[in-house]
Amino acid sequence: MSEGAPIRCCVLLRDKTMYFDPDERPGLLKVSQEQTYWCSRTQRPEGPDKLDAHPAACQAGRACYEAEE
Repeated sequence: MSEGAPIRCCVLLRDKTMYFDPDERPGLLKVSQEQTYWCSRTQRPEGPDKLDAHPAACQAGRACYEAEE
């Protein structure tokens, strides 16, 4: 289950709760150790750079990061 307030992250990051939790959307997800995240570019739990796809990791400065417009 997602916990806390959503944090800003890459708009390519996804999790299943963003489809029914009105607090979450692309680029704004809650951090959870129990949630499964994936990159919509790779469709895998890691980004194109082979690093974990997770709100805390998918931040500005990462080569594959895409910001909200």
